[in-house]
Amino acid sequence: SWYSTSLGLSIYNKWLFSEKHMNFAYPLFVSTLHMFIQFGLAGLCVTFVWPSMKPTRIPSKEDYFLKVLPCGLATGFDIGLSNSSLKVISLSFYTMVKSGAPVFVLMFAFLFGLEKPTWKLTGIIAIIVSGVLLMVGTETQFNWQGYVEVQSATILSGFRWSITQILLARASLGMNNPLATSLFLAPVMGISLLVASLCVEDVKGMAGSALFQTGPLGVAMALIFGGVLAFLMVMAEFQLISVSSVVAFSVAGVFKEVLTIAVSLAIFKDGQFTVLKVCGLVLSLGGIGYYNWVRIQ
Repeated sequence: SWYSTSLGLSIYNKWLFSEKHMNFAYPLFVSTLHMFIQFGLAGLCVTFVWPSMKPTRIPSKEDYFLKVLPCGLATGFDIGLSNSSLKVISLSFYTMVKSGAPVFVLMFAFLFGLEKPTWKLTGIIAIIVSGVLLMVGTETQFNWQGYVEVQSATILSGFRWSITQILLARASLGMNNPLATSLFLAPVMGISLLVASLCVEDVKGMAGSALFQTGPLGVAMALIFGGVLAFLMVMAEFQLISVSSVVAFSVAGVFKEVLTIAVSLAIFKDGQFTVLKVCGLVLSLGGIGYYNWVRIQ
């Protein structure tokens, strides 16, 4: 279910935002709606379905402003920039750049004292970075705007996952499951994305887009579907970790990246695979796999 929801969301975002498809040029606005949909679904779930997952504690003001708020902002802009980049870059190139996220997860883990720097981990970072640089440097349809957006999102991803680890590790914050976490983070993500959308996107011109020509029902179905899919993906991630392990989840993530690239090439035919790009992909995924193996030890 995690593979299907994650892959489905990637395809949905590419279809909706790409200039070659629906060309709906409002990724920040759509991401805003998705955040509030996730908040609403999480609220319904803890009220009627899984009341045991309802937050039992509320973060202090200090914890909220120093941990919860930065995590929410980073997560919101990670998602917003990721979606925005898909307007101008291929899904396969997007996935390749995002595959370098473990590098920044490790760097922020070093910074926050979650991991101790070692020569082995430094070597892993070097391997992954080399692979990503090889893929980026050999991209035949390179777009600077898209690259900067997805690379910024990747850095924010590393920051927010490190903060998330701190949030989940402290029971006093009341965010020990994904539903409780969504209740605290989704409003922050939604509000920050809404402000950004109103500042940089021509929301008034939305009515003239191709999507809005499908009628109110078509618009509602298209926009709500993405929010529900994102919510289901988060739940699937939690279920996978609960029945297996974080290590198994990480290893599964490596194969998910490969699957996403393969499906992207098959459906959208967006991008060309050169020998050097394949070498970069293998190098990057090999580094991620080695990191997962090191974590087992």
